[in-house]
Amino acid sequence: MKKKYIYIIILIFSLSGFVSCTDDNSIDDSNKIVGLGGDEFEENDIDRWLYQEFVVPYNIGVKYRWHPFDADLTSSITPVKEDRVIPTMDIIRDIWIVPYLNALDERFIMNYAPKNYVLFGSPKYNSNGTITLGEAEGGNRVNLYRLNWLDPQNPDPDLVKR
Repeated sequence: MKKKYIYIIILIFSLSGFVSCTDDNSIDDSNKIVGLGGDEFEENDIDRWLYQEFVVPYNIGVKYRWHPFDADLTSSITPVKEDRVIPTMDIIRDIWIVPYLNALDERFIMNYAPKNYVLFGSPKYNSNGTITLGEAEGGNRVNLYRLNWLDPQNPDPDLVKR
């Protein structure tokens, strides 16, 4: 009698194993989470402008599209709005690159300027109640925060200078 129940339980478990397994390994593409791989962006006018104005002459990359690992993972930071990118980088060129070009030449910028700018829309809020407006990391990367507060029609250089 006990053997009969054991065989029935084994039969139920083995049949449930066949029922629960499927070969469908596809993932629904409509629910992709940005920054977890597989992100593809079409090159747009902003990308072309940044390439011509910063990459070609000075070998400086500018990243404005959201990627979670560019930001401090303990902070709540929003991405920069696309209409703020070109005005911000115009200000960077005018207050940081042009003065060096007037005194020296492009080789100085290519050799000593930070190679990467990463743009964020909101400030980086710190645990002590302060905000961070910008950071430089080892002379290689500059993070600029609070850029969504920049008025694209009338950009204020002081917002970026701070």
